Amino acid sequence: MVYDVAVSQVLTLRRLKSDVEKKLPPKIETKLYVGLAPLQRQWYTKILMKDIDILNSASGKLDKVRLLNILMQLRKCANHPYKLLIKLKEQDSRVLIFSQMTRMLDILEDYCIWRNFEYCRLDGQTTHED
Repeated sequence: MVYDVAVSQVLTLRRLKSDVEKKLPPKIETKLYVGLAPLQRQWYTKILMKDIDILNSASGKLDKVRLLNILMQLRKCANHPYKLLIKLKEQDSRVLIFSQMTRMLDILEDYCIWRNFEYCRLDGQTTHED
C-alpha cells in the first residue's frame, strides 16, 4: 500500500491555484445573449407544445420529474454556440466551452471538425495519453 502511494505521488503533479495564477493572463468572462436560430426555435416550440399539459399542471411527483425532463430537453435545444464561435474565430480568440452533457460535447466536436476549427476535448473518457 505504501508503494502505491509513493508511486502515485511521483506520477501526480499537484498545483495550487496560487502557483499557477501568476502565469495565467487575467480571465475575461463575457456573457452574451444570442437568440435561437430558426431551427432551434422550431424545435424549442415543438418540445413545449408536445408536453403542454405537463407544463400547465405539474402537480404530482411524476409530473415534476417529467417537467425536469422537458427542461433538460429545452437546454439541449438552446445550447449550441455556433453563431458565436464563427465571430470569435474571426477575431482570433480562444474559447473554453464547459458542458455538463457529453452529448453536447459530441455535437460541438462534430461542428469543430466541419468548420476545421482546432479544438481539444477533455471529458471523463479522455485517456491520459491524449
